[in-house]
Amino acid sequence: MRTWYRSTIGGLPKMYWFLWTGMLINRVGGFVALVLSLYLTSDRGLKPSAAGLVVGLYGIGGIAGVLLGGVLADRWGRRPTLLLAHFGAVVFLAGLALTTHIPTIAALAALLGLMHAMPGPAFVAAIVDVVPDRDRSRAFNLQFWAFNLGMAAASLIAGLLAEVSFALLFAVDAAGTLVTAVLLLWKVHETKPPARRRHRRRRRSRRAGCTRR
Repeated sequence: MRTWYRSTIGGLPKMYWFLWTGMLINRVGGFVALVLSLYLTSDRGLKPSAAGLVVGLYGIGGIAGVLLGGVLADRWGRRPTLLLAHFGAVVFLAGLALTTHIPTIAALAALLGLMHAMPGPAFVAAIVDVVPDRDRSRAFNLQFWAFNLGMAAASLIAGLLAEVSFALLFAVDAAGTLVTAVLLLWKVHETKPPARRRHRRRRRSRRAGCTRR
């Protein structure tokens, strides 16, 4: 057991586990996308084509969120990007729980997709910052487990809550996202290396690439 522990989860920095926990809670709470089309057709009375358009807006927001998250994580910082995305998602989830106006729902869905996708690049960049080179393969394998476990739990919770109330579903999702935001605010500091260190790291990478050639 000790050998398994050391080779699997041992030796990783404490900061990594705060990030890992944040990713897990985030995935557990991220179940709105799984039932958004059902909510629009059964609760809001939209036709499948109109519901598909709104879900598509959520997806477009997600594409933009990945790009924006990467830019902000690199230029602004990992921690601010994570906090903006999570607190922003809480606001838009609360809006979805309260509004019945279809155009507003469509706009909120697009913005929520943006906020849900933004943390991905920042989480990855923060892991690269805090985990040594020799342990990164293990760290990203464990990140994969956090993602899958969270999605499995999200599917179960979404099915149960959808039977009760979609407003409750949005509220629970917002609460889970808020817990993640508070955890990041409390335990995760900025991991972005100073500009000089990033410049030296890039030069080493270029030299290593030239050497391999």
